[in-house]
Amino acid sequence: MSRRFAGRWRAETDQPFSIVQHTAAINPGNSGGSLLNVCGEVVGVNTQREIQVIMGLFGIPLVSDPIQGVFFLGGVDALLTRLAKIDQATIRASAPCLGYSQRLPNWGLIFALVIAVMSATGVAAALILRPKPIVNLYIRCGKMVENCIEAVRRALSGLDRKV
Repeated sequence: MSRRFAGRWRAETDQPFSIVQHTAAINPGNSGGSLLNVCGEVVGVNTQREIQVIMGLFGIPLVSDPIQGVFFLGGVDALLTRLAKIDQATIRASAPCLGYSQRLPNWGLIFALVIAVMSATGVAAALILRPKPIVNLYIRCGKMVENCIEAVRRALSGLDRKV
């Protein structure tokens, strides 16, 4: 799930129904499936996407898709209510999902680090015409900081200067 815009609408009843607008694509066939956050927790059930019906020649309705990236799901509260009605057990998370993973690298910072180290040591001038070593450093640095340090050392010693 890339973005979440939460909203609540009230019908004639006192109970609000939670609808979440998100940007994770819904295609024909996966409506009704669950949407997970980065922690693997169910956020809700995909329900619909934004479409527009245009009347064509002779009154034939044509489905148009002018809006990209606008999708909706019913909030997890509706799912929990339904599961409780059929006596289905559920498990609640013991800690909140922080919305990020420490395993995901900060690519911009890593790239800046590689370029700064290479610029300071003069290696960048040797690699300007040969971008593959820079890409190799970039990929290796994304795995772990230790890999980044080792990759820069190898580049400095000439081991990664192959095209």
